[in-house]
Amino acid sequence: MSSFFLNQKNNLLENEIWSEEELTKFKILYQNTKDFLENPDNNNQKLEEEINLTQNNEFKKSFYNGCCEKNCLQTQCDYSVVWLRHLNFKNLSKSFQDMFLLGIISATKRPEIVQNSKKSKLSTEYIFEGKPICLNAFKIIYGLGEKRWKNLREHYTENDINLRKDLKTGKIGNQTILFEIVLNLLLL
Repeated sequence: MSSFFLNQKNNLLENEIWSEEELTKFKILYQNTKDFLENPDNNNQKLEEEINLTQNNEFKKSFYNGCCEKNCLQTQCDYSVVWLRHLNFKNLSKSFQDMFLLGIISATKRPEIVQNSKKSKLSTEYIFEGKPICLNAFKIIYGLGEKRWKNLREHYTENDINLRKDLKTGKIGNQTILFEIVLNLLLL
């Protein structure tokens, strides 16, 4: 035990801030934290492996559960290619994912856009590696939910392939304290 820790231990015990038991628990916690900080790569690697294994198992379930009556995901697509595309897509930032998906919509849309009095409907063909797949297979490959896909398609019909913007970008939040008030408090 280092002399610094012994001196601190004696001071703490004399002032009765911590009991002997509490100091022992703190020392154990300190040693574990020190070990964790000295070997972060090993700990991060274990955590990454666990996350990858969990994601792989969840994706494998989705892949083998099937997508439609034709089971086009399993019959038209190779699992390793689909898994690699899924991982690469997940590693993209949200805005890059959106641009990628908008590009797919643009490239695979059917030439006619049906327009009613209230809504316009976009029809799309879904293709993976040059082979036709169903919508469910497409959403499994790219990990898309129904709402996100619907929002992207609506954005495309209104704005083409322009980047989606968050409505709150650049706005001040409701809980924000004005700069002038903060400045006045600092000057007091």
